[in-house]
Amino acid sequence: MFGDSLTERSFEKGGFGAAIANEFRRFADVYVRGYSGYNTTHALCVMDDVFPSGAAPVLVTVLFGSNDACDPNSAAGNVQHVPVDKYEANLREIIRLVRRADRVPRVLFVTPPPVHDAAWMQNCAERWRTIRALWYAWFVLPE
Repeated sequence: MFGDSLTERSFEKGGFGAAIANEFRRFADVYVRGYSGYNTTHALCVMDDVFPSGAAPVLVTVLFGSNDACDPNSAAGNVQHVPVDKYEANLREIIRLVRRADRVPRVLFVTPPPVHDAAWMQNCAERWRTIRALWYAWFVLPE
């Protein structure tokens, strides 16, 4: 499983990665290489580490696009946004690099889900409040 934070977090409670590993537990090892904040351009930079020479996966899932599709005018846009034509070219390169193995794996592309902007912003705000509270708690904990 290769992708962005959606893949990275796929082993959280109720996640699709955990469900896949559970379903195939007696038949296959499931490796998760999810990189929070990565887009397809970033993914190309780690291909040799994720798929080293001699690796022989049977199936590779690829889930990128959420960061690629971010608003180019947003705070993260200059780092994460990838124009759609470049996104397509990057996906084609990812599949080419995955298929260079001696045993050519099947590749399953998973499309990024739609985003409900208001719900996403609320989730980020709630997580930030928790993180900020923990940060402040750090300074009052006895040594």
